[in-house]
Amino acid sequence: MTSLQPEQSRRKSPATLLIVILMAAALCYLVVSAVSAGFLRVISVVPDDASYFLEVAQNIAAGEGSSFDGIHRTNGLQPLWTYALAGLFTVVKGTPEFLLRVVLVIQALLLTLAGVVVLRVQSKFYEARVGVVACLLFILLVQIPGTTGMESAFLVLSLSVLLGLGVGWRVFDEHRPRREFVFGLALGAAMLSRLDAVFLGAAICVACLPGIRAGSRARRIALVRLAMIALGASVIVAPYLAHNLLVFGHPVPISGVLKSSFPHAEFTPHVLAHLGPLKAGAAVAAVAAAVVYLVWFARLRRAGRRSGSTDGETLYHSALAVMAASILVHFPYSLLFMKWTEAWYFTSYGLFLTLAVGPLVAWLLSPGSSLVRRWVYRVGVTAIFLCGLLAVADRATRPLDACWHVVSYQAAVWARENTDETDVFSMANAGHFGFFSERRVVNLDGLVGTFDFQNVLRERRLNAFLSDRDVDYLVEHTFSDREDNDVLVVGGYGAITLPFRSLRYEVWADEVPVREEDEIFRSSPYYERGRSTVLIIWRLRHHGDVRGASPPPGVFSR
Repeated sequence: MTSLQPEQSRRKSPATLLIVILMAAALCYLVVSAVSAGFLRVISVVPDDASYFLEVAQNIAAGEGSSFDGIHRTNGLQPLWTYALAGLFTVVKGTPEFLLRVVLVIQALLLTLAGVVVLRVQSKFYEARVGVVACLLFILLVQIPGTTGMESAFLVLSLSVLLGLGVGWRVFDEHRPRREFVFGLALGAAMLSRLDAVFLGAAICVACLPGIRAGSRARRIALVRLAMIALGASVIVAPYLAHNLLVFGHPVPISGVLKSSFPHAEFTPHVLAHLGPLKAGAAVAAVAAAVVYLVWFARLRRAGRRSGSTDGETLYHSALAVMAASILVHFPYSLLFMKWTEAWYFTSYGLFLTLAVGPLVAWLLSPGSSLVRRWVYRVGVTAIFLCGLLAVADRATRPLDACWHVVSYQAAVWARENTDETDVFSMANAGHFGFFSERRVVNLDGLVGTFDFQNVLRERRLNAFLSDRDVDYLVEHTFSDREDNDVLVVGGYGAITLPFRSLRYEVWADEVPVREEDEIFRSSPYYERGRSTVLIIWRLRHHGDVRGASPPPGVFSR
């Protein structure tokens, strides 16, 4: 099944050289595109949520605390990435555009390091030709989609470290409490990288349980191992959860609460459709692979028990089986309890596919394999390589007039250049606008807000809330789901009201009225969900106030 080679021969093999070239080429592409590509092209591949991290981290670095709008404290972010960025921003200064470019370069480096760790571990059990397939999959499914400003780079790096420690230290084979504690620390870091890594933590704990049913000595070892891993993870995670509970009144961050319907199951198949066919297909493929892998691993373990084998390769497959089990819990949870999903929620799935392909490729290349198997390998390598080229081409050529991230950025630059530094804006999906405008922006969907704001929405006090905080402007980035979208695009609508919903209580707040005469900015039309729409900024009128009837200079004309 495996195709082991001496370490020296692996180093000299053409396949090993190819792996090095592929990893270096991917790193160079990501760094060069982050540094030298036009910024509209850069921002087109960066999710709006990434700028939530950037803005909050910048406020922390400036001594303003964990806040997106500079008014309210929030915890609506993955903590490890947020505070890592805050540390970076205390040292690195510059324009928002420069800071994002720096972050993307750092992410490319982190993901490359993670790839080296993963491929290094895999190379202990498989020959370099297997590593070529794994390398290509890592670049396609992890490295390229992970370099977007989100928390994915930290998550993948922490998972690769977990794999290296678990296999290299034989954590589940040799009982060494100190190593088990350090392994738990690494697990805690993975959880703080992305909180739904708790499913992986649960799977690791379950993996400790079989030994508890054994004899007294094995039971003691299993219990101590479980306790040390749990203690290590708790040292990292417990202070964060306790801080959330004491400061915000809930151990789970506001964004996690708003996105989840737990414990009330609400099957929502559209959560996968939201990813698009290719990314949804990759997620489903990972789930199918996890099922197959667990069945195959169970048969492998039975064969191992008959032969008495407990070699390192079995430990390697045990680690992947744990990852497969966590996916098979996380995926149905996402379908049943998540109100929506994004591609980066499934980053670990790509890492699993990268590793799980090993047994299949090793079988294709096993000694005495048929010509058909060898051709399947060659065609597969070629297909994955071409898919990687298509992914690169998509990032470089996707139409900018069909990307609201670009429009939000352009509006932010306009606000930065044409409004006062003390002006306050409000907007749902406010990441890019808030970070690049360098203005205070109240987030109206509440993902980087407070639990109290959800009560404001439920009690229909939104207009009073905006007035009390002297919010000057309201921004709406799309009207594609409104019946009057076409009228809003061409103008002549007179006055409308904009609805906002409490994601926690699933109720609508009082609508915010706006008038066409109070427009200060409207973007050029762009496409969202197949419809031509626009982004508009209005000056708000509070209690009959008609401040600023004349917009600042520079407003885009219709």
